[in-house]
Amino acid sequence: MGSHRLSSMVSSRMSRKMIVLLFLSFLDWSSLLFASANGGNYHIYNYDQTSQQFTPDGRLIQVEYASKAVEFSSPVVVVECLADDEESNNNSNSNSPYPCLILVTIPKQAYAPQQRMVILNDDPDEDQSSSLQSYVVVLSGVLSDSLALLQAALKQQADHQRTYHTSFRIDQMANILGEECHGRVWKGGIRPYGSTLVLCGYEDTYPYGKNNAGTMEDEGMTSFPQSYRSLIYQTDPSGAVRQYSTGPTVDNINSNKASLSSRLGKKKKTAVQSHVRGIVGGSSALQRQLEKRLQQGLSKLEKQESTTLAQRIATIAQILNTETNKDPGKAPGGASAEDCTTTLPLEVVVISPSLGGCRRLDQNQLDGIRALALGNKRIG
Repeated sequence: MGSHRLSSMVSSRMSRKMIVLLFLSFLDWSSLLFASANGGNYHIYNYDQTSQQFTPDGRLIQVEYASKAVEFSSPVVVVECLADDEESNNNSNSNSPYPCLILVTIPKQAYAPQQRMVILNDDPDEDQSSSLQSYVVVLSGVLSDSLALLQAALKQQADHQRTYHTSFRIDQMANILGEECHGRVWKGGIRPYGSTLVLCGYEDTYPYGKNNAGTMEDEGMTSFPQSYRSLIYQTDPSGAVRQYSTGPTVDNINSNKASLSSRLGKKKKTAVQSHVRGIVGGSSALQRQLEKRLQQGLSKLEKQESTTLAQRIATIAQILNTETNKDPGKAPGGASAEDCTTTLPLEVVVISPSLGGCRRLDQNQLDGIRALALGNKRIG
C-alpha cells in the first residue's frame, strides 16, 4: 500500500515536471514564432538555434527569419527604359543608350567600401565592362550570407567552365543560386541564407535561329542578326526563383515595314518609356510607396522634351532618397537634411546593349547625377 502511494506521488511529480517543460518549450516556440513579426525583437541569427519548425499555417520559421533580413537592407530600384523609336531600337550602332536597365541604390553608410552590385561576366576572355554577356548581381540581406551564396554558385560555374569550356547564362545562374538556397533550408545544423539576390542583364538571341544562316544571303545581310531581351531574376531564401516581366525583344535589324511617319517623310521624335521592373530591400510598404512615386515621377519626366539618361537616373535617385529618409533631420551617411543631396552616396549601374553591357558610374558621373538631383528635388 505504501509503495503504491509512493509510486503515485513520484508519477504525479514527474507529470508536473513534464507539464512545466512542455509549457516552457511552448513559450520558446511562441517567442520564436512571433519575433519574426516584431521588428524590435528581430535578430538575423536567432533562427539558427532551432531545428526546422513550421507555423500552424504551414510557413517555415527559419525561412521567415531569413526573409525578414532583406527588409533591413536599403532598397535597390530596377528601372527599364524602352525607346519608342524604330531607328534607336533597331540600330545597334546608334548612339542611343536605349533600351537599358538602370539600377540605383543609396547605401546606408556614406562612402562604404562594400558594393551591393556585382558585375559578373560569363565570358572570361572578354573585358568585364564591355562584354554584352555580362550581368549584374544585386546583394540584399546579410552581406556575409550574400557573399557566401554567390561564392558557392561561382564555384559551380568554375567547375562547369573547366568541364564544358562555357559559363552559366543568367537564367542558369539564377537556378543554381535557387538550388543552393533550397539545399540550406533542409540540411541539419545550418541555417538558410538570410539573403536575396537579384540578377539583371540582357540576353542576345538570334531571331532566325542559328541553323538558318543561309537566309542572311537571301536577305542581303552582311552580319548575323541579333536581338536583345532583358532578363531579371530574384532568388528567395526558400530556394524559389522569381522572374520579373520585362519589355519585348528588341531587334537590331532594320524592319521591312517602315513606320507611317517615315512613309510620310516626317521625322519621328524618340519617345522613351520608363517602367519600374522591381524593388528589392526595405519593407513591403516602402516598396509599394516607392513604386508609386517612381512611376509618377518618371511619367512626369517623360512629358518633357530631350530628356537625357542622366536626368532619369537623377530623378530615380532623388525620389529614392526622399522616400527612404522621411525624417527631415536624418540623411544617409550622417549628412544634414540641407546638404543630403550634394553628399548623397549613390551606387548606379546601367546595363545597355548599345553601351557594351554593364557600366558602373564612376565618381565624376555620380557627381553630375547629384547636381541634377538637386535641381530635380521637386520632381515626382
